[in-house]
Amino acid sequence: MSNHLSSNKRPCYTFTYDWRRDPLENAVLYVPLPPLSWTLAPWPSGPLALTLTLTRAPSFEWFCREIAAKHKSRVQVVAHSMGGVVTFAAVNRAPELFNSVVLAGVPFGPGFGYLQDLQLGSPTGYNDRVFSPSTLLSFGSSFWTFPLSLEEARRFDTGVHLVEPFHDLRDREARISASTRSSKHTMDTMALVRTIATARRLFPASSAMLHKDHKHHHEHQQNGPAAGTYGDARPPPSEPHFVKLERDIDLHQVHLDLYSVDTWLRHRIGVFSHRGMLDEFLQLSPQADASQRQAALEQAIEHMRVALARGRHFREHVLVYKSHIQYPPIAVLASGAYPTLAHIVLDGPNAIRGLDFTSGPAVAGTSVAPR
Repeated sequence: MSNHLSSNKRPCYTFTYDWRRDPLENAVLYVPLPPLSWTLAPWPSGPLALTLTLTRAPSFEWFCREIAAKHKSRVQVVAHSMGGVVTFAAVNRAPELFNSVVLAGVPFGPGFGYLQDLQLGSPTGYNDRVFSPSTLLSFGSSFWTFPLSLEEARRFDTGVHLVEPFHDLRDREARISASTRSSKHTMDTMALVRTIATARRLFPASSAMLHKDHKHHHEHQQNGPAAGTYGDARPPPSEPHFVKLERDIDLHQVHLDLYSVDTWLRHRIGVFSHRGMLDEFLQLSPQADASQRQAALEQAIEHMRVALARGRHFREHVLVYKSHIQYPPIAVLASGAYPTLAHIVLDGPNAIRGLDFTSGPAVAGTSVAPR
């Protein structure tokens, strides 16, 4: 597209941004800094000299203002996926900058694709660490994707579901707590979680390598979890087999407030569901003492509180239509060709550490954005 527009002698610019950052930062908060440079003296043994330059990329709003001023014209934007989210935030902030906007495959609706990544990771080829759950949790880019309420989830045909034997979320929490107390395996880190967040938690005594691609999912266990503990991992079959729930099975939809860090602790979600992932996220050495572990855990929980609060604010106040704004013409392109993860089943037949991403009904979309 860029080449086509350029060949027709239309000025065309590409905006690059750090997708790991909070989308509000990419959209409207960043102002570019002047470059700061340092030159390192040559090594005594040779003529090598290095110049290091540090700068900061502009926000999309600033980028568009510069282009509009240069050409004395409003800008036209074509954006895809997360770029559309950044674009819409900038449009809500400064609609006067834009002539028209095309948004393709943009995840305006809530969903659980990012939650799946935070639970299982997102391997890149054979590398399952570059986008491991502990790494992804350090990013601020997608904490706005969860539904705000049960009503919003139903409006977008998405949601969290319970199956028997749980009647409600409190019943599930009580059973998790009971299995924690009865387990023979204890963890200092989880004792700290209980102290800091009044959440009673325990990880199974197994180390796991979990892949988003279920066909390649495998687990390495040293001693295996304690018998009878909640969420015991079953050994993977030689041929992967996953149960698909029939639509007539009774699924009870509930609201799981994923914008509260206490929910992640009480229900053992993400890095809080596995000992190895939490230790990796805390970046502690094996020699760390109790005070160092407590400080690291408090810092990790505070990081999540801030990230989730910013995500809620973005979903509630930024990624919304505002009736008082005079919007430019906006075209939204959405596909229904690919199933999109929109429903999860707590403790479903294919659950991995409590979350089942494969048994619930899928909705039409682009695999990321519902139609």
